[in-house]
Amino acid sequence: MNPLLRLSPDFSARWPRSLYSLAGAFLALSLCIIPADVFARTVVIQLEDSTIYAGFAGDNSPKASFPAVVGRPKRTGVMVGMGQKDAYIGEEALARKATLNLNYPIQKGIVQNMDDLEKILHHTFYNVLRVAPEESEVLIIESSFSRRSDRERIVQMLFETFNVSAAYLSKDTVMAAYAGGKTSAIVVDMEAGYIQVSSVYEGYLVATQRISSYSEIPTAAKEVLGKVAASNQSQVISSLVIAGPKIQEPEGVRKLVQEVAPKGVTVSLIQPPSPATAIWKGGSILSNLSTFSEMWISKDEYDEAGPTIVHRKCT
Repeated sequence: MNPLLRLSPDFSARWPRSLYSLAGAFLALSLCIIPADVFARTVVIQLEDSTIYAGFAGDNSPKASFPAVVGRPKRTGVMVGMGQKDAYIGEEALARKATLNLNYPIQKGIVQNMDDLEKILHHTFYNVLRVAPEESEVLIIESSFSRRSDRERIVQMLFETFNVSAAYLSKDTVMAAYAGGKTSAIVVDMEAGYIQVSSVYEGYLVATQRISSYSEIPTAAKEVLGKVAASNQSQVISSLVIAGPKIQEPEGVRKLVQEVAPKGVTVSLIQPPSPATAIWKGGSILSNLSTFSEMWISKDEYDEAGPTIVHRKCT
């Protein structure tokens, strides 16, 4: 086995054997993006607190992004059906905010309103991407803080409401590492309103923390690295992937992480191209690999095992 892909006993039991080759394959293909029209039915959607990113596997960037907000009329009744809809999504909702009650269904990485998430996904499929979900494979990039119950409900929604042909859920910080060409790294995702610091080992999210200030980065990095097996810590912290729309002072971040690195280990800074959409691109890379085909949850598998299959197949 390639030494790069050898897992420690701590992780091998939870890592599907078929992903060993997948992790190495993506490294070779991470810069080889195939035109989207070849895989136009493989949809990649990133769910984020403030923004939804959506597009097709193989693209370098999402086809569209829009605010993750749902608006409903403050006054209902006779106006509904007379040019007024029962709900507005994204920019249309913000443009009418004076007459609407606005709700952001994803808060701090956790889905607070599944009905509104369903409306957002419906809008994404039919209005933004203009695809038939029942003919599509769909990869959802979820928050690293997503609850087990929410993962089940999202998979259930994809298969039972939208009738997708196949589905997969992946973690945002792991996708950021992939976009940087790494399967093991410390990932610092700098979003609007928060910073997320994570440790990723061989494509597996080990630990993550959400912090509110730049000065907290060393403490968070030390804590998430501490969750990695001691023998693997040098491998993880030697690569620092920085992503997100609000990156500031990347070299300063590297120096802060270097403070907690084991003696003799140099932290290398990696910034994926277009860092604001790097997480989405990681999902585009992953779902575009030929070796990923066996990782999808198929409709038959879902019908047999139900929503809990997400915990077995989407690590």
